[in-house]
Amino acid sequence: MEKARATVPDLGMEERQAVADHVRALVKTFAKHPWDINRGDCDTFSDALLVLLGPEAKSHRVSDLADCSEDEGEEIPHAVTFYRGWFFDAEEPYGVRDWRHLPLCARALREIEDAKKKSTTTP
Repeated sequence: MEKARATVPDLGMEERQAVADHVRALVKTFAKHPWDINRGDCDTFSDALLVLLGPEAKSHRVSDLADCSEDEGEEIPHAVTFYRGWFFDAEEPYGVRDWRHLPLCARALREIEDAKKKSTTTP
């Protein structure tokens, strides 16, 4: 995954806007809120986005990402689209550099951290 990031040209703002337009249009076809898509249709959404973005785009399960810890992967059953250095899903049309900043992943990581804190403070 790191090699792919280093060798692929970055997305410019115009290209990110084009991807965001694809993501928003795709969300409309699902007739669901992006949060709902991410909570049950993320694989289908990612596959559909791949068709729109072409062969450079790749779909990944969070658990398969090289920088994902075992705890994170088990707790975040989510498919994301990786395209030219950026991660996209239904809630993040402009993409983020780090998958942990995708809204669903950020929420899940906070929940994991909160659960760890509770387990260490509960007698």
